[in-house]
Order: sequence, then C-alpha cells, then structure tokens
Amino acid sequence: GDEEYEVGYFASKFGLSIPQVRELIAKHGNDRETLEAEAKRLGVR
Repeated sequence: GDEEYEVGYFASKFGLSIPQVRELIAKHGNDRETLEAEAKRLGVR
C-alpha cells in the first residue's frame, strides 16, 4: 500500500536500506518530520 511507497522513497532519498527505514519507523513512529530528521542523521550526507 501507501506505506511501501513511503519506505522506498525514504530509503532512496536518504541512502538507507529498506530494513533501516523500517527500523526507524518502528522506533520513531510515522511522523514524517521526525523520520526525516533521523534519516538525515543516519543517512548519506
């Protein structure tokens, strides 16, 4: 569904793997701003 698209989008946007993105969502919930901040911290600069 929609969530799959989000996961793929985040993974490619921030240079993360799908499992890393899923872990972020599990840890931080589905708030986009929080997830983007965490993904930036983890991901490719």
